[in-house]
Amino acid sequence: MAEILQPDSNPSLPRPVTRPWLALLGLTLGVTVTNGFARFAYGLILPAMKTELDWTYAQAGWLNTANAIGYIIGAVLTLLLIGRIAPARLFGFGMVTTTLTLLATGYEATMGWQTFWRIAAGVMVTACLPGMPNMSGSPLRLT
Repeated sequence: MAEILQPDSNPSLPRPVTRPWLALLGLTLGVTVTNGFARFAYGLILPAMKTELDWTYAQAGWLNTANAIGYIIGAVLTLLLIGRIAPARLFGFGMVTTTLTLLATGYEATMGWQTFWRIAAGVMVTACLPGMPNMSGSPLRLT
């Protein structure tokens, strides 16, 4: 059940946004990286990777599965970390590491490294997600 809390009633709520354009930029980049590049755009280039790297359909499909495994691992890790690390820090860490893992997928074409980087990208993407509502200054809390 969701409830609306006032910032004065709970000191753990995010502070009001003082630079809304910076928050908007962060939220836009967050969605672009997490959903655009790391998740959906990858599926668009997978057929070309299959052709260029001479993969079977099973190998190409395995990389999508590896990415989903990364999402599951990342969701559990983020759930454990969110009470210990500020969501804004998780967001920043997730943005940087997701970008690095996506860049690393282009470095080595072997299936082992591609699997590793796709799992890593899935894990790192989930670190971005808790910070997004907090960047907007939203007082919405899921309880």
